[in-house]
Parts: sequence; C-alpha cells; structure tokens
Amino acid sequence: MTIKMHLFMAFISFIALFAAGCDLNHQERCEWYLMPNPDPEWIAKVDEGFIPVCARNLVIYRENCDLQATLEFAEGNYGKKFRYADIELDTSGKFPRKVTGLSECAADESIPFWKQWIRKLDDLIVDKFPHNMK
Repeated sequence: MTIKMHLFMAFISFIALFAAGCDLNHQERCEWYLMPNPDPEWIAKVDEGFIPVCARNLVIYRENCDLQATLEFAEGNYGKKFRYADIELDTSGKFPRKVTGLSECAADESIPFWKQWIRKLDDLIVDKFPHNMK
C-alpha cells in the first residue's frame, strides 16, 4: 500500500472513533425541558392519575412525547433544565413510559475541555447538515 492510502485509512479510523463519541441529539447537554402534552390522543393513553408529558429540546427542536408523569411531578419540574441522559423512566409498563425522576442541571456547570471540543464539532456538523438532523 502507498503512504497516501495509509494516511487515508488512519484519517477514516480517527473520524470513526471520534464520531462514536459525538452527541448529535444533545442528550448530554443541559437543554431539555419537561412540558405537558395537550394532544387528546395521548391524554387517552396515559394511566389513571398521570398526565402526558414531553421531554423537549428547544435548541435543536427534538422531543420525546412517549412519556407520562404525575401532575405534581410535572408541575414541580416545569421550566427546569435537565439532561435527557439523566431522565429516569419506569420501563416495566406500557407506553407511554412513566417518568420517575430527573436531575436538574445548570447550563454553566464546568465541562471538561474534551467535551467542549466535541460539542463544538457537533454544532459544526449540525450547522453544515441541518436537514439531516430534523
């Protein structure tokens, strides 16, 4: 093999390893909110004593509305930011899944430099290919 081929293969390997650590859906970012879901279809699906809720990211316009929570829990966490990766779900029942807990986060928490670098690369990818992210 030529030197160019070795360099190309090394570059592709580096990109593949780096892409495995990317967070293009922003699940590790402090950008998610728990919001009520007023859709009548979901209201009919939730269990007794629960309301339908969505986990929404208002930065990249992603959401998961397959969730339900008690009214007290939803009101107590309304307007609080959290990381989607930190949401606790009861997966033993049927859809929608019950939200049993989440950890509030602060957007200004200290972030390791390598995670900041990955986030900047994620943002660059989303900026260059926005139609693939929605």
